[in-house]
Amino acid sequence: MAEALMLAYEAALSFYFSRKGSARGCFVIGTAVAEAVEDAEIRKSVAAGVCMLDSDFEARFHTARERGELKQDADPEALALLASATMHTIAIRARAGARRADLREIAQKAVTVICGSSSAPH
Repeated sequence: MAEALMLAYEAALSFYFSRKGSARGCFVIGTAVAEAVEDAEIRKSVAAGVCMLDSDFEARFHTARERGELKQDADPEALALLASATMHTIAIRARAGARRADLREIAQKAVTVICGSSSAPH
């Protein structure tokens, strides 16, 4: 499970840093969230995207628990929220100018906490 989660973060980092120059981060987190305050349609779209990310992570954590990749008392819903929050912070920090290596380190630390292992995949 730790390897799969880290791959998700690596995919996000590849997207956020796909341009030369400054990192782009995530449109939803970096732009749409600000517009959601005043626009109900954007707010609905942002909420749906956040829910989808949470649900996808939660489903994967349920599968991981069933396969014995996580402890049986693991809470897939709570782990999904933490995984999503990590994705969000990586996006925000990328747009704020953080280095990719530093964001990868944040992701690795989050994977260690979320998956309950003593070390994250490198």
